[in-house]
Amino acid sequence: MIDETQTTGGRMGDEKGPKDEAKSESPKLPGLREISEEQLKEILKAHREWVESGEEKGERADLQEAFLVRANLQKAMLIDANLQLAFLSSANLGKARLGGAILRDTDLGNADLYPMQKTFSRGN
Repeated sequence: MIDETQTTGGRMGDEKGPKDEAKSESPKLPGLREISEEQLKEILKAHREWVESGEEKGERADLQEAFLVRANLQKAMLIDANLQLAFLSSANLGKARLGGAILRDTDLGNADLYPMQKTFSRGN
């Protein structure tokens, strides 16, 4: 938590309060793919179709090395999705279905995983 008396160490008037900190964008990490909210919706829609059709329609979600800080993935169908090396810091993954998802080296720092979806397989 940032104390309102803390400053950035700059000139007078450069002070940032907690409200300013919340507004600032997280810096994108080098080597990560930027994915817009609209693109993410399309990827998730195609992935759900892929899972529900038994891999006959749609497309498997490839979110490898994606920059998804604070992404809303609540209740997302992510079964068998590729999230390797994705940056999901502070993302909302409550009730997301993650069975079989590739999470190797994925940054989930401060991600909201509660409540975790109890059903992990495709059939449920």
